[in-house]
Amino acid sequence: RISSYYEAEGIEQRRTTPSHLHQQPNQHAMVLPQTTIPELRPHNNSVTLGSTSTTITRAMAPLATTEGPPTGRPVTEAIVGHMGRLVNNDQGVAMFAGSTTGVHFVSQAEQQVQMLRIDAGKFPSSIYSLHLHDLWGFTSQRPSHHEVVRAIVTGLPLNAEHVLTAAINRWTPIYPVVHANTTLDAFRELMDIDNPLNDKSVAVLHQILGLLALGSIGHGGLCEKQHFHFLCLSETHYAASTTILDKVLEQPCLQALQALEIMQVYLQVSSRYTMASHFGGIATRLAQSLGLHRHSQRFRFDPLETELRRRVWWCQYSLDTFSSTYHGLPRLIRDQDVDTDLPTSVDHELLSRSHVAFPLPGEGSQVDAALHLFKISQIIGDALENLYTTTKRRGGVAKITRLQAELDMWARSLPGAATNTKTEPQFLQPEASFEAMFLKVVLCVATIQIHRPALSFTSPDPQSTKSLHACTRASAELIGLLASGLAVHDAAATSQPVPEGILLSLLYPSGAHMLWQSGLTMLYFHWKQRLAGCPNNNDDTALSDVELDATVKRCVRALRRLGDLTCDEQNFSTHRLGQCADVLDMLREKTFPRASDAGQGADPGAQLPDGWDQVSWNVWDWPMESVLD
Repeated sequence: RISSYYEAEGIEQRRTTPSHLHQQPNQHAMVLPQTTIPELRPHNNSVTLGSTSTTITRAMAPLATTEGPPTGRPVTEAIVGHMGRLVNNDQGVAMFAGSTTGVHFVSQAEQQVQMLRIDAGKFPSSIYSLHLHDLWGFTSQRPSHHEVVRAIVTGLPLNAEHVLTAAINRWTPIYPVVHANTTLDAFRELMDIDNPLNDKSVAVLHQILGLLALGSIGHGGLCEKQHFHFLCLSETHYAASTTILDKVLEQPCLQALQALEIMQVYLQVSSRYTMASHFGGIATRLAQSLGLHRHSQRFRFDPLETELRRRVWWCQYSLDTFSSTYHGLPRLIRDQDVDTDLPTSVDHELLSRSHVAFPLPGEGSQVDAALHLFKISQIIGDALENLYTTTKRRGGVAKITRLQAELDMWARSLPGAATNTKTEPQFLQPEASFEAMFLKVVLCVATIQIHRPALSFTSPDPQSTKSLHACTRASAELIGLLASGLAVHDAAATSQPVPEGILLSLLYPSGAHMLWQSGLTMLYFHWKQRLAGCPNNNDDTALSDVELDATVKRCVRALRRLGDLTCDEQNFSTHRLGQCADVLDMLREKTFPRASDAGQGADPGAQLPDGWDQVSWNVWDWPMESVLD
């Protein structure tokens, strides 16, 4: 039986209770309080009870608010009452089965059998999971992977537990994928040769290898090459993880999903962005298959697993949104399919399988930054759905205004937002934490992605100018953040960067391309000012030509620095980053000739080519094949 994780809809009681008795929807549900961070948009988790039906129908929030019956006229409206549930696959893993699998219809039929007293027995659980059954029996015929697991565990370093602890503490503030105590206990069980292995051991090992890879960033190990040892030791753990990846994919469980999410983060750090996107596709479907996209009150799990399911879901939600932003691809997760609640602001040591001990009012937790990250990922996802679409191209000004308002509200919820009102590009403080810097990087990228569509409006609009200023300020701030992380200062001198600073330029949704485009935005702003015949010094909020020139210079140095740090004797990344930096520097010198030589801005009306005012670009006239030239 799988009653331990049935949806909280009174399934067992419905099978034997006459239809005229009223059911209580949440009598078996375990409820955890939600986070105190305010919602920006309502979730679709409202519950509606039918007066004559024995089933509970959950109406989507938009339908409940926009299509209600007229006031004063009672209308009985037929509402679709089907819903999914968790069923066991052949391996005994609880998998979510949506209504299209027929599970709700089978449940209705079973109820009729009980009510009409056709048969006193209950349908076996295998009927509900028949669509998952391995007809050929290959699942049961898989060879054991225990020998491979034991061989890899034997080769783990002696300080593996210390590295694991450091990795969990470092990444929990932005991606709380694992629970520290549970993961360390599982690691100790793996290291105990007297402890028997099980089917989930390979997934746990993949988790550990991924965490070891993340925890070894910046360590050279036995590498003797003369370069910046950023991933040398980490790659040994990643290589070991690839040998068991196929076995992990055969285990559809929460531990496997956690391993895939950890590996997505490492693949970003190691610049394997295409592979990270592919891993994200697998992880997203696995998360949905485990039912993580549905509200926690629908299922009955212990407090620890309930909270872990929330955290793992929202980590994958953010990774999917950021991957889509980075690659310019559609999101795999649609908000209309999600009604799960946000995680709780609770530290690792306050979580257990028996209870949750909440912090005192006003106290923070390790996952507070992650909760902010999840919220801004929703805003970015909203922008992708409304501004970067092939069909809904109208109403851009209203969409940008609304999204910017949500972004402003999010920014005001950040710690210290009330006291930090400065918006200078180089506001980064040495004592700022990695998660604080990362959130600011994401904020800059979100601002750029929200406002950049206005630069492509097909007809003149005041919003274009406002958005250009917003993009310019955010780009300047992003250059300051990433350059500081790479230890590129205002002066020409540079210092040795710390690994965490380099991560800012590697993790979604930022990247080397965003750094280069930010420098290009500085130049684009000046070019538009020249075409408009409006000097920058007429606007107190706009950067002067001297500031624009200095910011582009810093961007060029940051690009070259990133190339130097990631180079290897057989790696051409330095050449590619250096080539992009050279193009940007060449454009800067031609745009600010006097600023480069005499420290002052160029004349906005100078050096304009003949006939410039007759040039009219149309995006639809651009030959698509030229992009591939």
